[in-house]
Amino acid sequence: MDNSQYLNPFDNEFHRFLVLKNDQGQYSLWPNYESLLMTKSPF
Repeated sequence: MDNSQYLNPFDNEFHRFLVLKNDQGQYSLWPNYESLLMTKSPF
């Protein structure tokens, strides 16, 4: 796969993310791919 085929979920303004917090108080973002299937995006 070359770079033109790579899709970064952080570059999509229609994408939603799940915010998780661990026991140490650290946060992480996880793409919610279900939201992409439910929206009409330009790609």
